[in-house]
Amino acid sequence: MALFGKKKEESKPDSKPVAPTGAPGSGMIMPGTGGKSEKTGKKSKSRKLKSNTGLAYRVLLCPIISEKGTMLAEGNTYLFQVAKKASRQDVSRAIKAVYGIVPLKVRLINVSGKSRKQRNVQGWTADWKKAMVTLPADQKIDLYEGV
Repeated sequence: MALFGKKKEESKPDSKPVAPTGAPGSGMIMPGTGGKSEKTGKKSKSRKLKSNTGLAYRVLLCPIISEKGTMLAEGNTYLFQVAKKASRQDVSRAIKAVYGIVPLKVRLINVSGKSRKQRNVQGWTADWKKAMVTLPADQKIDLYEGV
């Protein structure tokens, strides 16, 4: 581009271009090669991944710490706030993924929002879902430590 009538001089490359890091022969695994390295031709070992708890934390939003919750925890029943669209199976899978415990029973409760008024503005709190998770007698979740 000429700016005020001056032209930039183009530089000519004197040496050969350098191969990009993902080019064949660089030792990296290329997409579409089926996990085979270019140098060795051997298939790379697949690593076993840890259980993905990212989706579990989208189901289990937070534990509910209240008087009723602490009394129920003595009988191995724990309260959690869960996603609005979560089912019993989703909550059960999430408990297993996060805590490593298979629950005996999962009960879900839809909690409706309450009306709130601030000065002349009427509003509502959000609806939410509560889960009561019953665990086997020998299993415990340490939610209430230090509370």
